[in-house]
Amino acid sequence: MISCYQLELARILLDCGANVNAKNKRGHTPLYQYLLYLTPEDDRQHWPVARLFVERGADVNERGSSQQTLLHWASERRELECMQNLLDFGANVNAVDKWGRTPLHLVHFPDEGFDDEDNFASTQLLVLRGADVNQPDNRGSMPLHLVLTRYWEMDLELVRLLVDVGAKVNVKDHQGQTPLHTMLRQTYEPDKDIFCAVLQLLMEHGADVNAQNNGHETPLHMALHLPWLEIVRLEVVCILLGHGADLSMENKEEMKRPQSKYSAMRARRVESVVTMSLLYGY
Repeated sequence: MISCYQLELARILLDCGANVNAKNKRGHTPLYQYLLYLTPEDDRQHWPVARLFVERGADVNERGSSQQTLLHWASERRELECMQNLLDFGANVNAVDKWGRTPLHLVHFPDEGFDDEDNFASTQLLVLRGADVNQPDNRGSMPLHLVLTRYWEMDLELVRLLVDVGAKVNVKDHQGQTPLHTMLRQTYEPDKDIFCAVLQLLMEHGADVNAQNNGHETPLHMALHLPWLEIVRLEVVCILLGHGADLSMENKEEMKRPQSKYSAMRARRVESVVTMSLLYGY
């Protein structure tokens, strides 16, 4: 009932000459303002009004104060139906905000309030509609970098989706971090099996196990620094060594090698006899 009333009222105002792209003091057009405060439960009954605005010339790619479009907004909230409708209306799937982030970046922006299904379905939709999986933001981070920061829900199938459609596994951000470096920067311990499966997947797709960041650190340097249970760190180190990690490579800060007992092991407080015997006897 409410949506029918709103639809008729909007039609009357537009027929009387209301400017569909007029902006309020916050810089929002009627379409932007209307959709901005809808909940997922509201979407279905209110889309006829939004569709009318678009049919009458509303700019679906209008930007807010942070240069974000409505598709950015919907993608950050993983509102799949809203995303689909906006894309059908002609939303630019690769629009960038003032931080250089596309809607695909925002789907994976760190937030523990959404689950794996939300992320996968939203990513799949954007990719199918032409999202550039290798578009960097202002920090040089690709969507794959952001996916691998989500330590609380590392998703093997989501990573597989991105690399299968061409996400570059050796691309570096402005700190020189590859996706492999990024996933080895985690402070909190992830699910071991999923983490190791993602690690294997990246290397199967050509991830350089000896790539160095701006501090000349390799993934092995970073793995030795992980504050995780020794058995988890051990398996990660085994995988890296099994794929050719070079024990002789030096980092920039310490000019030390992973094989050095007193630099890479002791300085990083990795004192387990198991790991040390692995490194020196491998």
